[in-house]
Amino acid sequence: SQLLYYSELAQEWQMVANTQRAFLPRSIPLLNQLEIGVYFKPLVNVSGDYYDIIPINEEKTLIITGDVSGKGLAAALVMGVVINTIRIMENKEDLAGLIFAVDEAIKRMNLLDKYTVVFLGLIDTKAMTIRYVNASMEAPMILTQAAEGYKVKTLDSNCSLVGIIDIDSVSVAEKPLYRNDLLLITTDGIPEITNEEGVELGSNEVYVESIKSFASSEASVIVEKTANFGLNYSAAKAFRDDTTILAVKLKG
Repeated sequence: SQLLYYSELAQEWQMVANTQRAFLPRSIPLLNQLEIGVYFKPLVNVSGDYYDIIPINEEKTLIITGDVSGKGLAAALVMGVVINTIRIMENKEDLAGLIFAVDEAIKRMNLLDKYTVVFLGLIDTKAMTIRYVNASMEAPMILTQAAEGYKVKTLDSNCSLVGIIDIDSVSVAEKPLYRNDLLLITTDGIPEITNEEGVELGSNEVYVESIKSFASSEASVIVEKTANFGLNYSAAKAFRDDTTILAVKLKG
């Protein structure tokens, strides 16, 4: 009877995981000006991490990466609500409006302890800009080729947690982009990995230097190399959290 119970429980969790996967993109969209690579690995069947790539028109693409607090079914439900709220919004260029809509949607669930960190980036390959709201995510990086090597700009947090505290206003920032730029976004599963000395990867200079060393690779290769670098850095040689990595390259 115990074996039957655990078998049924495992099947139910697998159904939840499959349902959650259905909220994520079925495939990476093929875009004329952008090359995109994605690495998505839940720690267990159900993840609090999420991502989406939404082409708006030939020049503009909305990039979404986020992480819901906690694990399990509640986190999966909130993740689905976040993704669907953004997808049904008519004006996806209104980044502040998207944040307010997600904030309201989570609060309507009355889960009290659930919130999300999220990055919304609107890439415009005609204007060569990225407009963004970083709601308390690990700061994404833009790597730009230069004569002396890659220069790195960070897209630092400019908004609070979403879904748990009052948000009075949302600031939208903007950065210039250049051909062959790399935008690298990760959830905290990568920078919070610790080595044998307990040093987090994100606070170690080797992190950025290593990303620079393979920034010229294809986007799909970059995410794999970033993940493998994290695993090799880890004292346990394993991830301790959900891990999501997005690499977006502007084609030359």
